[in-house]
Amino acid sequence: MLKGEPTGAQQREVHLHFLGCILDAEEQPIGTCFQIANGYIVSALHVIEDAYQDVMSPIKYRPLRGGAPLLAYVANIDEVHDLVILRTDAYLDSSITLMAMSEVQQLDMPIHITGFATLPEMDGVAEYDYQQTTGTWEGIAQQTGSGIVLARARADGAVPGMSGCPVLRAHDGALVGVLTSRYNSSDAWVSGRVWISRTEDLETLLHGIVSIPIERQPALASRTKWLSSTTLDRNHLLEDPCFIKSSEWSEPWDDAVQAIEQGNIAIVSAPPGVGSTTFIQQLAAQHTKSDLQITLLHPDEWNEPSIAALPVQPRRAYLLELNHPDHDRPSAHFVKGLSEIASTYKNLESTLIIAVVDELWRGSKAKVADSVSVVTLNQAPNSQELVEKYLSVRAPLLLDVVRAEEITTHLKGLNALQAAQAVEHILDAREVVKDQDADGIRAYIAEALDDHVALLDRLFDDYEPVQAQITRRRRAEALYKIRTEEQRPLALSDRCLLIALSFRDTVRIPQLEEDSRRLLERLEAAKPQPTASVDVGTLLSGPGIRGRIRRTTAEVGPGETVILRRPSLKSAVIHYVWDNYTELRKPLADWLISLIKLDNTRTEAICTWISRLIRQNQDVAFMRTYLSDVCVKQERPDVLSRLLYDAAQDPHMQRHSERLLYDWALKPEMQDVVIDVAERLLPTDRGAIALRRLRRVADAPRSRPGAKERVLNAFQNAASDQSSREWFLSEARPWFVPRSMETSATSTKLAFIAIMHLEVDGIPWLLTPESVGVDINRMLAETISDLHVSQSAGASLVALLRKAALSDELYSRAIDRITEAVVNHGAIQAIFNFSSTLAKTGEEISRDVVGDVSSRMHARLTLNSESTSPANPSA
Repeated sequence: MLKGEPTGAQQREVHLHFLGCILDAEEQPIGTCFQIANGYIVSALHVIEDAYQDVMSPIKYRPLRGGAPLLAYVANIDEVHDLVILRTDAYLDSSITLMAMSEVQQLDMPIHITGFATLPEMDGVAEYDYQQTTGTWEGIAQQTGSGIVLARARADGAVPGMSGCPVLRAHDGALVGVLTSRYNSSDAWVSGRVWISRTEDLETLLHGIVSIPIERQPALASRTKWLSSTTLDRNHLLEDPCFIKSSEWSEPWDDAVQAIEQGNIAIVSAPPGVGSTTFIQQLAAQHTKSDLQITLLHPDEWNEPSIAALPVQPRRAYLLELNHPDHDRPSAHFVKGLSEIASTYKNLESTLIIAVVDELWRGSKAKVADSVSVVTLNQAPNSQELVEKYLSVRAPLLLDVVRAEEITTHLKGLNALQAAQAVEHILDAREVVKDQDADGIRAYIAEALDDHVALLDRLFDDYEPVQAQITRRRRAEALYKIRTEEQRPLALSDRCLLIALSFRDTVRIPQLEEDSRRLLERLEAAKPQPTASVDVGTLLSGPGIRGRIRRTTAEVGPGETVILRRPSLKSAVIHYVWDNYTELRKPLADWLISLIKLDNTRTEAICTWISRLIRQNQDVAFMRTYLSDVCVKQERPDVLSRLLYDAAQDPHMQRHSERLLYDWALKPEMQDVVIDVAERLLPTDRGAIALRRLRRVADAPRSRPGAKERVLNAFQNAASDQSSREWFLSEARPWFVPRSMETSATSTKLAFIAIMHLEVDGIPWLLTPESVGVDINRMLAETISDLHVSQSAGASLVALLRKAALSDELYSRAIDRITEAVVNHGAIQAIFNFSSTLAKTGEEISRDVVGDVSSRMHARLTLNSESTSPANPSA
């Protein structure tokens, strides 16, 4: 189930909101009707024939669940196919969302019928505001002679009063016909059949009156293959105070708007960092019809773009981002498929907007059809304007400050992502010097934005060491030069000093030396060098530790503490080294995580720095390879979990991080990390994806000891939390549907264990109407069969009995469920092996659990034996 979609019970409730009943002159119900669109009602023509005189004759109707009579007038009729369209100024609460052509529906398709109902009883006729029933689609029939074509279905529960009601496809509520009459047979042939007016004829009747999304062909793929999705709030996007449509976007914006107006699929090709995510979201919010649901698709599990994975639902503005270098490159087959699916979206009054990284799109050599429009977005909005827009919302008093020349020079030429990062630097700097005057704030912000690249290029330039064999005079000159010229290239050991100092605010000299020594060891280990003997004469050559510290632009203060004279250099050094020495990222990360092991109080600060560096570079590949190796080696999965969670929360890294979780779910050594991150993501809008990652861990062929128990614990927490309970139940319920004889997946069993004793309105879920329609017997039997290997299964069964024991009726139902499950699904031995625990539980709840199960099991086995004996020919 896609997150946010209604459950079966909720879907049936939605149907009631667009249903009404036609009233006679005395305002009594005589048939059913439904709202096809605001202001337009559909029913069977024969239902209104007594009231209909001409187009000016009012027809009375009311909401199906009751309410004051409303007036409608005939807009169009089809006497041949028994259809009528009524127009009205009074609206019901909702309308049909999708109409599907009757002639393309599959035979045996489940359908839903709901309408006003009358039933004969001993003392007359009983009326029901509404009754619901189900049926099975049986295709199309054409009458000989008249040539009238109608659809037919089996619906034993259809009764008088339902004429004019919509016939809905069970799995998605699409309108597939209008109930016209019940087949009456005097000899019981084909009993329980109903005749249905086709949607093809209804479409003809609606032409020129109202438009509705139409599915002309059934979906090419099963809904289970569709991408998961999140609904975006249109109003929230429209009210975004930070959005600007700059002049750099004018041409591509106009091209994209034209594509949407033409009903084309729009492909926006753009380099990373220019704001393509914002571009397509604002495009959808501002230029798609207001009744379209903006839906962000998550291609987090496919290996390559697939047409079969694209959902096809009515009135949707689908957004899809393709940016993963390994899994998002559009193939020629995919591009060709877009042109074919474009007409489907147009019929459904939906649209699809795709943002794709330009490098991935250039690799596609497929020819684009007329129904697909390609828009090129090359530039980000003006960075100065973007920064000022952000600050006008978050810190308007800084606007004059960032317009100063010493600051604007640092803001020129930034892409959208860099501009957003610059805003964070500005706000952080403001907090440090908020008590200073305007000049002080401006100077500090300018310093914070300065990347100091000129200075760092000199400090990290090629180093030429002072030769050991030189004259005393030349040595003195060299040492003087070292003391007076701080911008001289640093030796490797001094660079380690500077890097180590940059990861601290202040530090005492011994600790700084120790940190830099550890870094140097890791750098040397990363690229082993031949061992060389040490010349004792060099040990006292060159500057000592204080001289070396001065060369790094730092100073020694009271208490032997060391600080950088230019605080902004701290951040600049870190980013400079990380960006310019990519081969050193692994040893740097190794060193940083080792510092956490030595001093746990530094965990937050170091994790924040590593997270910032990874997210700044969107470097998922580094996490996948080097960082994961380092964290596993140093036994710090908690650090990796923290960093991966941060990345998953970053909109620019979300997709890549979720794919990483998908891949790692099958690796035992990484499963704890996957579970940690997924648990933290469950309460967010990424909950559905996190849930699938947990299932993937549970169903993995190999798993880490305790991994399945952790998944169960995550399920139990989600089920017991009031804020997530309803969502989790709606997600898990489809996992329990009847299936063939294969055993359920481990994750399905764990979810069942987590919720079977969960209270819903004071009743264990297993005993509530919510469990109806799922394969309870099979699931319960599998749970009982696992009692000998799963303590959790036993605990859940005991919890169910404890809660049911508070009511005789609930207890009886629980025993019946257990008995039926073990008898029908071969779990008798398993329940027998658990009898000692059941007996102990019975003592605690004052019930004879073992005796009750045994007696009912014996009765059921006896009944089954009699029903299959030779004396019973009906068996």
